[in-house]
Amino acid sequence: METYVDMHTSWHNFFRLLFETKAAVKDLSLSFHRGQITALLGPNGAGKTTVISLLTGLYPPSSGTIIINGKDIRTDLAAIRTELGVCPQYDVLFNILTVREHLLLYGSVKAPGWTREQLNQALEDVDLSQHQYKPVGALSGGMKRRLSIAISFIGNSKTVVLDEPTSGVDPCSRRSIWDVLLKYKAGCTLIFTTHHLDEAEVLSDRIAILQRGQLRCCGSPSYLRETYGQGHSLTLIKKGAVCPCQELFWVGGILYYYYYYYYYCYYYLEEHNDILENDDSLFS
Repeated sequence: METYVDMHTSWHNFFRLLFETKAAVKDLSLSFHRGQITALLGPNGAGKTTVISLLTGLYPPSSGTIIINGKDIRTDLAAIRTELGVCPQYDVLFNILTVREHLLLYGSVKAPGWTREQLNQALEDVDLSQHQYKPVGALSGGMKRRLSIAISFIGNSKTVVLDEPTSGVDPCSRRSIWDVLLKYKAGCTLIFTTHHLDEAEVLSDRIAILQRGQLRCCGSPSYLRETYGQGHSLTLIKKGAVCPCQELFWVGGILYYYYYYYYYCYYYLEEHNDILENDDSLFS
């Protein structure tokens, strides 16, 4: 079956103070395919982590359902979790245990038949073989993320969801994590969330852009580039100190101002922030 995960669902969050409900995810219909990496892209509050929570069964959908490998998440959650790997946004690790002990611990829960050869292969895949006897408390942030990713693939998980797998790591560790995900891509359905356009473009076969809990567009990076590549142009002309808000004379400050009204500026700023910070010629 080509389609591995079918999702059509909504989830409402209850606000006691206002005595009303707000849709965190609304009428979201998505299909994820085997052998492909799909990125969920969007600003803070777009609903990315909520989608991950729905996919992993942490939250039940208010309406609709999720089908994973032919199983309905409302009735077959236990069976789904035997084939599901999860890398949460924050590492669930124990500082006193070693890297190897973590894999043994999670392996005994997720895949009791996991062999020593598979454990050693997992360590090699994430480049942690030489650190396997170190306590996790002595590892860098990038190493901890790679360990969390290795845990999510224990037992040959057929579907793996990762919530911001490269969050808070240095550029070298980020690239190492990219290599790991591309290595595990074959025969598996990978779903991950990210804030970074370049990361989504490099890794993904398909990108789904979310805003306010709704799907705005979905397709391959090349399709999205061709369809929406023209984007928006913003022309800036310096006319002197007519505004008391001096910070607006920095082009990044203007873009941040407009970001609150046009979320597309967020993506433009992410791509060009280094240029905007350093190019003084814009106002010469």
